Amino acid sequence: MKTGLYIHFPFCRAKCDYCGFHSFPIKDFESDFSDFRDKYIFALMSEIQNQIQQYNIDCIDTIYLGGGTPTIFVGSKLKELLKAIKTMTHVPNDAEISIEVVPNDVLGDTLDTLVQAGINRMILGVQTLNNQLHETIGRSSITCSEKCLDFFCSHEGFEHCVDIIYGIPGQSIEKFMLELDSILEEKPDHISAYMLSVEPNTPLGKRLPVTPAFYELQAEMFEVAEDVFAEHNYIHYEISNYALKGKESRHNMKYWTFQPYLGIGPGAHSFINNERFHNVTPIKDYLNGAKVLYEFDKKSPTSLHTEFIMTSLRLQEGFTDKAFKDIFGVKIPNEVVAALRNQNNLGNLIIEKVKGGWRFYLSRKGFLIADRVIFEVTESLL
Repeated sequence: MKTGLYIHFPFCRAKCDYCGFHSFPIKDFESDFSDFRDKYIFALMSEIQNQIQQYNIDCIDTIYLGGGTPTIFVGSKLKELLKAIKTMTHVPNDAEISIEVVPNDVLGDTLDTLVQAGINRMILGVQTLNNQLHETIGRSSITCSEKCLDFFCSHEGFEHCVDIIYGIPGQSIEKFMLELDSILEEKPDHISAYMLSVEPNTPLGKRLPVTPAFYELQAEMFEVAEDVFAEHNYIHYEISNYALKGKESRHNMKYWTFQPYLGIGPGAHSFINNERFHNVTPIKDYLNGAKVLYEFDKKSPTSLHTEFIMTSLRLQEGFTDKAFKDIFGVKIPNEVVAALRNQNNLGNLIIEKVKGGWRFYLSRKGFLIADRVIFEVTESLL
């Protein structure tokens, strides 16, 4: 079996106020940081080896190191990890190997060691270039134009990608466009542009009221981003993702196209043999070599149909009735077809005749209200 591999590093120097991900400040762990890193890398290697054997994985063609802050772990440790993976199964020479990078780690030596470790795609968590807006969202790592410039000028051995957040209270359209201009001047290969999501159980959610004006601002900024990115030849291939031609994230496409991927580390999710499960091992048990625990998400065929439609409609290309039948062996349920046609009549979704059948994908209007559209399309299956 060929899969992607996601490796989770659930540690940060400090947790951002808006973050709802499974991660912990490193101060919560051992004072001997070197020993802590060794333990975690060893635990990852052990879990990877066991899962590769369990699922007979003979090829890993994408690897994604995410978090948290993977760059807390020095390049030599990550090189050791990647080298070990290549002894466990086949990793092609052209495998996409990505890592998330925070601005504090944009140093020439750090980036060089990551390239030497085999990483060929780096995602810089810019979020916003405006320090005042950083304070608004409680971002722990401050970004500035100089650090972005260092990132883009530092090396030619990897694809340069950035993550940004927009629709922040206090962020005007003019300020947003200035930030986009600064980022686009560097011609990143890939841009992930996320609307600020205010999760109720985060520090940000507890102090920031969400009003209709908040959503109106985000909608306007979405329209601005669409136009600006298109002018600079970026393809809007997924709800929050834009790329120059050929620079789409191969790993993330696995999430959205029902391809198998293996998630390693506490909190990491996997999708193998049409089955979803995630690692629920307490972090301290994981570090101490305890048996890894998994929780399986039992799905009915109807639930799988729902997931396929939900993930496929996140993509600009959507899905075809042929792809649905090829995967599940049945036609799209009549109730879903009727809901797709209704969304087409509302202008939220486009139905296009293609060779061998029909293609369904969100319109620009539909992308803006994607969650609502996808819910209404799949409601009969829930």
